[in-house]
Amino acid sequence: MKIISLQDIDHLAEEIKKGKIAIFPFDTCYGLVGDATNQQTVDKIRLYKAKNYQNPIPTVYNNIELIKKYTEINESGENFIKRFLPGPFTLILRAKPEKFAKGVISEKNTIGVRIPNYEPIIKLVEKTQVPLTATSANKQNTKIPYQINDITKFFNKKDEEVIDYIVDVGILPKRLPSTVVDLTTPNINVLRKGNIKHDFEIKEIYITKSEEETINLANNLTKKYLGEIIKRPLIFAMHGDMGAGKTHFAKGIAKALQIDENIKSPTFTIINEYIGQANVKLVHMDTWRLGDLDLDEELHDLDFDSYFQEKNNDKYNVIIIEWIEKVLDYIKITHPNAKIIWIEIEKIDDNTRKIIVAE
Repeated sequence: MKIISLQDIDHLAEEIKKGKIAIFPFDTCYGLVGDATNQQTVDKIRLYKAKNYQNPIPTVYNNIELIKKYTEINESGENFIKRFLPGPFTLILRAKPEKFAKGVISEKNTIGVRIPNYEPIIKLVEKTQVPLTATSANKQNTKIPYQINDITKFFNKKDEEVIDYIVDVGILPKRLPSTVVDLTTPNINVLRKGNIKHDFEIKEIYITKSEEETINLANNLTKKYLGEIIKRPLIFAMHGDMGAGKTHFAKGIAKALQIDENIKSPTFTIINEYIGQANVKLVHMDTWRLGDLDLDEELHDLDFDSYFQEKNNDKYNVIIIEWIEKVLDYIKITHPNAKIIWIEIEKIDDNTRKIIVAE
């Protein structure tokens, strides 16, 4: 087992093509990389993880062309890849099973696919020109490894024989796992939301103990930012699993705008509009279903740009957007003046919510 640097990546690529295994940094944590088409390599990785390890092994690629060579992609899946990758997503795709070692794909012939926004791993795949394994380098039931010591302190002699190389770049940033998206059906399905904060910086973290506290927090937070709408639109990019409390937070925003109308989820309508006694329009969007075909055309049909341009009583709109990833790049390019506040809501228990505010 040898410790090497990223400058040795050419040599490492040649070694991986010979069946060697390395601990390598990813955008999320340290992972095990090896040739996902090499049966001996995959067998060693599975044994390293645990004797009874049964999970499929995710794989990493450098571009959509390599993904197409090893998997089956439908039209909506291809559009998703072109729009969101490289990025913090693990895609579930139909594998071409004959191209992989046994133990990589699931019993349903599906496989986890990544193109991380992390140049070193992309370069490694470019040089090997095969899918590489992308499973985390920790043993089963041990913590996520953000530094090499998180891994090596559990090593035994057999582990040292399995791992041929370690690429140590120090302590990695502690990020959430990737978002898992199932692209095997015509309707895109999010299985797990993960590291989707992009370049937003966390400003505050709150804990609320009731629906009323969540509403009041959103009310006070909105009032804090209301001065923005004199000069630009104010966007709340809101994230949270079903039942996390997004609707209650939206009600708090509406309360700050003196809107008495009942706030409903826009999942099926895509866009809901409200206006209250303060004469400020609240626009509530859920953009997840957009962009499976032609995003620009869909946004044009919705008159999307108008919501960022119009004024009521010389004030811009307040806009809530759920799943802003679909339109974030578009907004940054076409409406760079907009103020975006990132709201992440996590359900702790039936009453308690953790709410992260980032800008």
